[in-house]
Amino acid sequence: TNEKDEKVSISMKCTDMDKLVPENLGVTSAIVENVMFCHQEESNWPMQEAAVLKKKFDDVFESTRYTKALEAFTKAKKVFMAT
Repeated sequence: TNEKDEKVSISMKCTDMDKLVPENLGVTSAIVENVMFCHQEESNWPMQEAAVLKKKFDDVFESTRYTKALEAFTKAKKVFMAT
């Protein structure tokens, strides 16, 4: 529905939906894929091998993004302290 409480329909490609669903739910696509809409056969992913499990947790908790941000802060701090 829109602001006037009228029903609205949209037509999109599946790739657009892959972006819009997590965005409208307020979660990452990794949460949608691995937690919310996880297929029953794949629901035992927390019991997989360590490397696979680490990748899933990295995706879910966005640890790579956090690590990159932390590196950027460290680099900026060094530049700031040098001037």
